[in-house]
This record gives sequence, structure tokens and C-alpha cells, in this order.
Amino acid sequence: MAYEEILLKFLDLLNSAMNVDQVLQRSCDFFYTEFRLSDCSIFYNSTQKRQNTASLGMQEAEALLQSQVLDSNSFLFIKDPKSDISLSDCKNVKAMEHSILAFPVPHEQKAVGVCFFYSGLDLSSYVELVSSLLSKMAVACSRAKYFEDAQQCAITDLLTGLYNKAYFLEAVKTELARGKRNQKPLSLIMFDFDNFKKLNDTKGHVEGDRILKEVGRLLKEQIRSMDIACRYGGEEFTVILPETSQDDAFSIAERMRKSVESAFSGLTTVSLGVVTCMNSSIDENKMIKHADAALYKAKSLGKNRTVNFVVIDKSIAPIDVQEASS
Repeated sequence: MAYEEILLKFLDLLNSAMNVDQVLQRSCDFFYTEFRLSDCSIFYNSTQKRQNTASLGMQEAEALLQSQVLDSNSFLFIKDPKSDISLSDCKNVKAMEHSILAFPVPHEQKAVGVCFFYSGLDLSSYVELVSSLLSKMAVACSRAKYFEDAQQCAITDLLTGLYNKAYFLEAVKTELARGKRNQKPLSLIMFDFDNFKKLNDTKGHVEGDRILKEVGRLLKEQIRSMDIACRYGGEEFTVILPETSQDDAFSIAERMRKSVESAFSGLTTVSLGVVTCMNSSIDENKMIKHADAALYKAKSLGKNRTVNFVVIDKSIAPIDVQEASS
């Protein structure tokens, strides 16, 4: 295949990649197939992609050669790894059968990564072409990273670093559907600060923002990897708890309430409403409405407390767990 055809084929492959991971994997697959390699690996920033499982010899050689290529920003060719003096400290290269071609990944006149080809073929005539392809790959990675950052920004609350309301509304819909498929309970915590307007009026909005930001940090520390914490709006927050029973959800909410009370030494507190859907029989709007009702009841009972509702069936009103047990 002619140089121009290969380049156009490669660019067409990358143009539809939506993130850095896709760009690197597609590039690795392309190189492996197009140049009939025995193996291929790409190191770009903190990401690595490779075609096959690396042998110990490959791992040793790549660790040694990677820094050399990055520092020199130049191509390296190791015809026979077993006898090459530059790899004399690598004990396991003796088992390697193929030559190593190490290319810098160039971007803005510096090396931002390294690509390794392993081949028994003579690929010397393709060095310039591969360097050009890797340059295009770096541009595609940069573009994909910009797109990823823009996407993340669109679903993130800038002050707290939590997900925003738009993301929350989609996530609770998704988790309800997942709970229904897996026949697992789904819990939702909604909480609001008590007397936050008074705090803003007396301490100032800078202090108010500091508290909101700190609560975002506390939530990230306390939730599980499967949980989804969001800033719903203003001083109101939500936490989606997949596969979480009413008792566990109440315990999590109480832990959050106590940690806020402790963190701010009584300067402010939170009231929390918890709703647990046992069989995913309601939609996301009803679930949010029930959580909000539980939150409102916590406020009306004196604030700085948690009220726990459970929805067993959509035809039955939500049950206040505390009242039902008393």
C-alpha cells in the first residue's frame, strides 16, 4: 500500500475515536496489522497499550529504552536484543527473537511518548512513515483529551468537583433501570444545609463557598466507588446509593450528618431525606419527589436529622421508617 493510502487509512481510523484510550488502542491495532508485527506497544503519558502480553524481556527492554528515546527524542533500532550492549543489564532479553524499533511519539517538537515495534522483518524503509503516523496520533490524542475535558466539565460542578444536576438526573434514571434488572434496592440521599442563608449573610459568601467545597471533599472521602455524589443546586446535595438497603442508607446518611456537624463545629448542620426503592417500581421523578419530602420532614422536625422513607410499591404511599417502627 502506498504511503498516502496508509496515511489516509490511519487518519480515517482516528477521526472517529472519542477519547485517548480509543486513539491509542486503534493505533496499536493498526500498526500490528499493517506492518505485520510480532508485537506492538505504545506508552503515552500515563497510558499504555499493547497488542500481546509482554514477556519479561520486553518489559526490561522497554523500561530501559523508554527513557533513552524520550530524552533524545530520536528513533532507536536494536537488531539483535540478545547481543546488543545497550541491553546487557537486561537478564531476560536472551529469549527475545525479534528486533526492536523504538519510536518517539512527537508533539510540538518534543517526545510525549514511545512506541515499540517488535518484528523479524526489515522495516527500515517505514521509519519515516511510522514517525509521521505517530505525529498524527499525538495530535489525535491531544484533540481527544480536549474533548474528554469538555465532556467532564459539562457534567461537573466547578465549586465542589462533584457531578452536577444534569448528570444526576440521568444517573438516577440509569440506576433505577439497573436495580430493576438486577432486582436490587436503590437508595437516594438528599440533603440541604440548615440556616445557610443566615450563614451567608453573617459570614459572607466566601465562607459559604468554602463550606460547600469542603462538603464536596467530605462526600468524596466517605462514599463507595459505586455511589454517585452530586450538587443538586445551591446548598442542596444528592447521593445515589446502588444496591443499598434502607438500613444501610440511613447509616450512611447519619454518618454524613455527623461528619458535617463535626467538621464545622456547629457553624452549620444538614438535614437529610433518604428514600429506598425496594423494587424499582417508581420512576426517577417520583423517587426525587419522595427524597425531597423526607428532607422537608427532617427540616420540619427541628433540622440536623435524617428522615428515612421506603417505597415498596408505587401504588402505596412512601412509608416513614421511623414512624413505622415506633
